[in-house]
This record gives sequence, structure tokens and C-alpha cells, in this order.
Amino acid sequence: MTRQTNFDVDFSFEGNMSKLALEYNAIDLSGNYLSFPFPEILGEKAFAYLKSVTGNAPSEGTIELRNALADFITKKYFRNYCPQNEITITAGATQAIFTAIASSVKEGDEAIIFEPSYDNYATAIEICGARPIFIKLKDAESSVDWAEVQKAITTRTKLIIICSPHNLTGRVFSSDDMENLQKLINGTKIRIISDESLADIVYSETSASSATFYPKLADNSFIVGSLSNSLGVPGWKIGYCIAPKTLMDKYRKVQRALVNSVNHPFQLAIADYIARYSTLFPNMELLERNRNAFHEILKDTKLKLLPSNGGYFQILGYSAISTSKDIDFIELLARDYGVAVAPMSVFYHDKICKQQVRVNLGVGYDDLVEAAHRLSKL
Repeated sequence: MTRQTNFDVDFSFEGNMSKLALEYNAIDLSGNYLSFPFPEILGEKAFAYLKSVTGNAPSEGTIELRNALADFITKKYFRNYCPQNEITITAGATQAIFTAIASSVKEGDEAIIFEPSYDNYATAIEICGARPIFIKLKDAESSVDWAEVQKAITTRTKLIIICSPHNLTGRVFSSDDMENLQKLINGTKIRIISDESLADIVYSETSASSATFYPKLADNSFIVGSLSNSLGVPGWKIGYCIAPKTLMDKYRKVQRALVNSVNHPFQLAIADYIARYSTLFPNMELLERNRNAFHEILKDTKLKLLPSNGGYFQILGYSAISTSKDIDFIELLARDYGVAVAPMSVFYHDKICKQQVRVNLGVGYDDLVEAAHRLSKL
């Protein structure tokens, strides 16, 4: 008999998953982290600046990093952003998103978000007195039903938040998606937050997607990035937001109230790194190797591998194996097969269970392959 858990009462995501993995000595594929090495030169630069830089950075970020980002964005997306007044450095992507939300909505407003999603979107919206409107991605391809989005828009809609590559499913928005979104907001005052925290982690068969490529979207968007994710150093918590000056002016007012200064030495180290390299994520080959090996082992099993084109997560459907709730199924996997994965229901506001779990592909290769072999026995 399966023992009782407290997942459906109070799911402290990372804490509970770590306990489950430890309890059953399971290979842990549930976390939000990458196990790859980060560039040595980045560490050397950071150490050098830690010894020499003691003052605070400006609240909008160092000009060195803003200049380096402006050049990088121009080369990658063919759109110019002014480092003086259209780029702001943040204490990670989560803070950047909160600031953008607080700059866009007030009490009584509505903001549309797509699920599955981390709860930081909805929490920030509610803190600002607005109401989150949830729209679920369609199951097969994690795609968007744009007709449903159109029906959800009201006179109170002030914001739509998108995420590409999607930080849970790995879906990269298509050009049709971006065109549909651009049409939806045309002639309105709706703002967009485009969470592009994983924009530098896109698999080779997929084209990059960004709101910067679409003029009307870019003119009405806060585009958020994560240098920490892009460089494989998530604990550094360095992000950024780019937006037209008309949007950035208010954004920076909120930023100054939230964050006096973001880590100064790390900003300078990242600026030096960006100026030297044409791509940011240093471990794309390792991640693709992991994904390909995982897929090869599981492709002929009853587990369904949902499409993933970016980021470092893989969604597995298990409906051909069990009708159990995912919070029960993950315990079975940890206990009987020695693999800890994450339940997807925790990423929906109504905790709907679609018989899906999430796997982190960014762990060590040997652990991932061993875990895949264990899962193949289901």
C-alpha cells in the first residue's frame, strides 16, 4: 500500500522531491538545475572582480554589461536597444518578471498566463491586485489555442505573459504563434511580457524565437532574459529586461524600489564574457547528447515523450501505464524503480492531473542513462 504524502496539501516542490529521492536512494531527475561545468574563464573573471570591486552597481545595471548586451542582442535579433535607457539588469529573471508585472497592472486588471507555469507569474499578478486568467496549453504539442485567448480578452486585460522556450514543456513558440499574438494586441493597450529566460538553450533543429523579431510585439513588450541560465550559473541570479524607453521609464521606477543594486563583480565578469563569445550557453552539445540518449532508450516504451525543442526539461506521459495521480505515480517511480521525477500537476492552478511527469535532462550523462534504463522497465 502506498504511504500517505502531503504533496496535495502543501507541495514544497524542491524540498519534498529531494526528500523523496533521498528516502529511496533514487536518481534525482526532479530538480531545477544544470549539472554541467560553467566556463573557467567566467569564474576567473568573477574572482578577479571580487577582489577589486567593492562599490554598488547602478540600479539599472553597469554600463559595461548593458553595452555588451546591446551588442549581443543586435547581432542575434537584428534589433537595436539603447543601453542607456532600454536595457536594465536585474537580480535574476524572476525579479525582472515581477517588476514588469508591477509596471503593467493595478487592482482590478487582468493578466493572461499559460499553464503549466511556475507560480511566480500568478503570485506577482495577485500581489499587484490584479487577477490571473489561466489558459492551458493544448496537450499534444503544448500549443496555444489563440481563439481561446481571443475569447479571454476583456476590457480589463492589460497583460499577456508568454514563455519561449517554455520553461516546463520545452516548446518554442512558432512564427504563427507570434504573428497571432501580434494581431491580438494590435490596436489595444495590452502589454506583453516575453519570458525568454531559456532563449540561449534551443536545440539545433529549432529556430530561435523572440518577440524582438516582430516590430509591433517588440514595441509593446518587456522581454526578459536570464544570463544565469544562459551561462549555466543559475545561482548568480543575474537577469535583464529590454523594452522601449516608454515602457522602461516606469519599469526602472519600480526597479529602484525593489533592487538598489545587482551583484557588481558578477555583472562585470559577464560583460567581459559576452564581449568575447558569439553564443552564451556553453553546454548545448552535452545537453543534446543527453536528450538524444534519453529519447533513444525510451522511444519504444509505453512512456510518451512529448516534443521538447528548448530548455532542459522533458515531459513524459504515462497514461498507457497507469491512471494514478502523478503525486502517487512519482512515489512509485522513486520507491520501485529508483528514479525521482517531478509531478506536472503542481504547475497548474487547479492541480489538474494529466498523467504527466517532468524530467531534468541537465543532470550527469551516466545518471540520466541509468535512470532511462530503469524507466524503460515500466
